[in-house]
Order: sequence, then C-alpha cells, then structure tokens
Amino acid sequence: MLPFKKAANITNITFDQEILFGTEIESFIEIPEVTPIPSHSIIYKTVTGIGATHSEIVSERSSIIVLPHISIIKSKHEYYKRKEINTLAIYGDVTYKDVLNHLLLDEDHAKE
Repeated sequence: MLPFKKAANITNITFDQEILFGTEIESFIEIPEVTPIPSHSIIYKTVTGIGATHSEIVSERSSIIVLPHISIIKSKHEYYKRKEINTLAIYGDVTYKDVLNHLLLDEDHAKE
C-alpha cells in the first residue's frame, strides 16, 4: 500500500498558469494553450461539458483523471467501454494493485 499523507490545507492553491477564454469557446480543443494537453500536467478545469475529459481519455498516454462524483466516473467508464476505449474506473474497493495492473497491461497507450 502506498503511504498517503492527508493534505493539511488545500485552500491556498497557486497555479503556474491561468488560461481564460471567452464564452464563444465550445470545445476544449479550441483553446490553443491546452491542445494537446501537456504531459505531466494538472488541469483544474471549472467549465463543464467542453470535452476536456474526452480529450485526455483519447490521448495516446496513460492518465489519471479525477472526477467529483462516482456517478460521473461510472457513466464515463461505461461510455468509453462501449466505444472499446480502455479505461479503469477507480472508486470503492479498487486497489493500488488493480491500478498498477491496468497501467502495466494497457497496450493502447504509450508508457511514460
């Protein structure tokens, strides 16, 4: 089991870059600064429904995407499963070993 430390205070988050965009943007891929999403990045996205999760899921790399509700995790996992895109929904009793095995066996994405 990995040792996890409880975050002491996450209210004072600072960002390296803030990208503002107008209401005319309908899709995440229309934002040049994040197309493609840079590797080794954390994107704190506050606008929903513009395809950012989709953009990362179909990228050619292994990724961890954090979503706020289990229902969203389940629905996105089922959606991509029907499209035969390999995802792993992590919630409940999923273990560190399950995640590691998924990453090691995922032949659809390049290993970084």
